[in-house]
Amino acid sequence: MAAGVYGSSEGLRVLIVEHCAAGGQAGTSSRIENYLGFPEGISGEDLTGRGFKQATRFGAEVALTRSVEKLTPSSEGYVCEFDGGQSVSARAVLLATGVDWRLLQAKGEERLLGRGIFYGAARQEATNVVGKKVFIVGGGNSAGQAAMFLSSYAAEVKVLVRGEGLKLSMSQYLIDHKAADRAKVNSTAWAEANWVTPFVGGPFKPCFGLSGGRGIPHVGARYGLASPEAAGS
Repeated sequence: MAAGVYGSSEGLRVLIVEHCAAGGQAGTSSRIENYLGFPEGISGEDLTGRGFKQATRFGAEVALTRSVEKLTPSSEGYVCEFDGGQSVSARAVLLATGVDWRLLQAKGEERLLGRGIFYGAARQEATNVVGKKVFIVGGGNSAGQAAMFLSSYAAEVKVLVRGEGLKLSMSQYLIDHKAADRAKVNSTAWAEANWVTPFVGGPFKPCFGLSGGRGIPHVGARYGLASPEAAGS
């Protein structure tokens, strides 16, 4: 999206192809604080929405929920073939594929998807966790952002990390935020290391989970209503 803004603002004819929603995974983040120009932070939804408006204002075209299936060199540059059979020619192609969710792959996850286990932690989910217990699976930036956001609404937020800690997978500003939050009387977020998800099920208790970390090509975010305590039953 950013490349589309810069290219179209210089008078280039730009086509932005998005496989899912505008802005990709960033659009599902409850809060982003390390993006230039937003010292107080901004939600992923607002950031990608502004980027979409800015790109189209400069004349960029956006093709949503489309995929490029084939890229072929030509005398004029490249031919991009889409799902559905259509194609366009371009003098230059910029690949910005982003990241995708990494699945939890825990026994019982599939039957609870959409019924308590979800991917992402958008702002509209806050009302669903008021006064409830939340589990976030993973130690990446998405996990830290979700923990900061949801701890203002949930009765308790636990961040479950597969590794020994957060320093290798989470940006320092999020780790610092977590340390500051834990010093507050009303703070509910904390991390537990060396945790593995064997399966999910049992009584429905809100449980959010995010997976992945810095440097991992497929960063996942997951949350849901399945209680990890049920693993022992």
